[in-house]
Amino acid sequence: MSMSTLWRLMLALTIAMVWLGPSERAHAETTCTVTLGTPLAFGNVAANGTTDAVATLNVSCATAALSVLGYVQVSLCLDLGPGSASSGVYAPRRMLNSTTDSLDFQIYSEATRTQIWGATGSAAPSPRTLTLSYNVPVITG
Repeated sequence: MSMSTLWRLMLALTIAMVWLGPSERAHAETTCTVTLGTPLAFGNVAANGTTDAVATLNVSCATAALSVLGYVQVSLCLDLGPGSASSGVYAPRRMLNSTTDSLDFQIYSEATRTQIWGATGSAAPSPRTLTLSYNVPVITG
């Protein structure tokens, strides 16, 4: 085997090792912020009934990544934690006014009011995956 053939073989093996070698998963720094869109306002509350109130949270995420597909997936865990009015799964939130009158209330994660937000017992809450779409800028040069 000639020296030039050996060099070509070594070069081909080096290129193959670099090309097929282990690679790290691509990732980009993603920053998310949560802001209160509509405040939670109870209005007038009757002592013998329930009052529904709705609030909205706005979640905004930005990433430094440019994706060929035009979308990014972010795992986001929004958890309020247990309320402080009692213990157990129910654990309502308690609001006090300036004269220490209290109002116990609960926040649910969906409109049917079956899943208390923050009532996860001892297990960690499961993250929700949000698909964020954005326009990919055209880079010219």
